[in-house]
Amino acid sequence: MRLTLPVLLLLIFSLTRPLYAQSTELFASSDPINIRLQYSRKQLLTITNDSTYMPGNMWYLSNGQWEAITCKIRARGNYRKKNCYYIPLKIKIGSSTQSDSPFDHEQKFKLVLPCKIEKLNDDAVIKEYLAYKLFEVLSPVYFQTRLADLEWIETSGKRDKSIKATTLVFEDVDEAASRLGIPEIRRNIPALQQDDKASVRLALFQYMIGNTDYSTKGRHNIKLLFQDGKIIPVPFDFDLSGLVNASYAHVSGAQNLSKNITEVTQRAYKGYSRDRMIFYQVRDEILEKETQIFEEINAIENLLEEKRDFKRIHSFVREFFEILRDEKKFEKRIVLHARQS
Repeated sequence: MRLTLPVLLLLIFSLTRPLYAQSTELFASSDPINIRLQYSRKQLLTITNDSTYMPGNMWYLSNGQWEAITCKIRARGNYRKKNCYYIPLKIKIGSSTQSDSPFDHEQKFKLVLPCKIEKLNDDAVIKEYLAYKLFEVLSPVYFQTRLADLEWIETSGKRDKSIKATTLVFEDVDEAASRLGIPEIRRNIPALQQDDKASVRLALFQYMIGNTDYSTKGRHNIKLLFQDGKIIPVPFDFDLSGLVNASYAHVSGAQNLSKNITEVTQRAYKGYSRDRMIFYQVRDEILEKETQIFEEINAIENLLEEKRDFKRIHSFVREFFEILRDEKKFEKRIVLHARQS
């Protein structure tokens, strides 16, 4: 890859910036954190741009006491705003946050909520959390996550309504860049200029969880980070994947698939063509981590309300590893299905 001036500056930045701790306090624990938020859904939906925040009230539970934090919030996700009752949030923490708060080092974070008020909506969030944990096993560059038990106090013109739900806290890209000591690239980069191994690793991960709702070229549900002279794609938002299999899920990004699929539980490889050796190197890396992958899956068994779905997830991921181990299937379904442009 030819090093242009902006890329050279990023390289210098990544070589000179100090490496931050691998986990901030908020994400150091795997136990769900208790959060209470008070805001108006109606008012939230009136904000139509990504830079305007509205005031919100937030508390977290510490030693049996609710501690208040000043914050501002805005909605995330155009699809969710149109189709879901719960709206994903981006939250900015006030500068007056106490130093002993788990949010002390988090200027911003994102909160994933269920989509609709329906049975098993908490399970969908837990399964999306699992997807993040699986990518964490496969890649050294990832977004930190933590489950949260949320009480949302929805304010309206008449009276407040309290709604409880399992939610997912995940790291904002700016916070991840600071933690890792590497910068984000905030412009589109051709997919084939992104790091080969990281790109194949990402595409095989998306294939594993049955997700086509992303674009490395258009940065849809992808952030680009710059590490050691390499452009690293990092994924997020997996609710339309076959692993999650949400009630509202549909095949997204099908126009860029070389294989026709109609259900999210069907797999289609969406990655680009690379040197054949890269495919097999990454395949071997993933096979070596198979035990860790299933350990992460087993860890959510007691969190799911629908126990049959745990068995489905096991089977779904086991099928992926069977494809990796089978030379003919790996060639036919992945290597030969890779996109040329």
